[in-house]
Amino acid sequence: MGFRERFSLTFFIIFAGALVGFVLGEAFWATREPWKGLLAAHIILCFCTWSFLVIWQFVPAIRRRYILFHRINGYLSLLITLPALLFGMIVARKAFGGDMSDQAGFYCLGILQSFYGVQGILNVRDTRRHRRWMLRFVGLLGVAITMRFIILSANEIVTDIGSYYALWRCDELLFVSNGNLTAYPSCLAAQKAGESLAHVQVAIHASTREGRINKASMRRLISGMVIWVAFLIHIVGTEVYIRATEGANQHRLGFILGRPGMLPDEHPESTDH
Repeated sequence: MGFRERFSLTFFIIFAGALVGFVLGEAFWATREPWKGLLAAHIILCFCTWSFLVIWQFVPAIRRRYILFHRINGYLSLLITLPALLFGMIVARKAFGGDMSDQAGFYCLGILQSFYGVQGILNVRDTRRHRRWMLRFVGLLGVAITMRFIILSANEIVTDIGSYYALWRCDELLFVSNGNLTAYPSCLAAQKAGESLAHVQVAIHASTREGRINKASMRRLISGMVIWVAFLIHIVGTEVYIRATEGANQHRLGFILGRPGMLPDEHPESTDH
């Protein structure tokens, strides 16, 4: 495949495989309740891009030998990904319960990733800068996957600590309890007094080892933390990788891809073109 660094090949196999596997799983739910409309469009567009297009952009052999394919595939990937990000930002209003911290995280993710993609296009003629921006762009694609792993760990840690609670509005509890508020005295009292259930909140224990409402509290409690931690991991991790591989960062001279300071006729792969 043309990878010169073993760790680069390892990262490609892990993250490319994870992206494909993730979108295959999410696409399954896009056709089922309640995953419809914009959310379905977001997932399907991501599925098309991540599974069939983006991964080929980082195969060195393709970048060196099939320049036209790399360019067309790159523009097509961005053309599909940008509206997918827009749809994702719209449905972020209800993502993970719609908490403000969750919304802010998804909005920042979508805006920053769009910025990276646009910068990649603007610097397409400067191969070295183009590579940096596109690595940043693709690095953020994995945030949705990393979030799932953090959730698994956070679920167990928070449950073991046992002292965390999430707030629920009484009208939400009325819905999830099928109209029976006897387990929530504050809500029941507000209902009998004719008060607005939307203005009364109850703290529900967050735990994965209790009932359905407690598991939902867990997801509501940790969701904001999860996206920001995953966000930070990918931003920092991508910058570390860019700097670690900057010595191998190459620029294109005509149809030859080489390191800075290397003349076209000195490039060992010049005969491939």
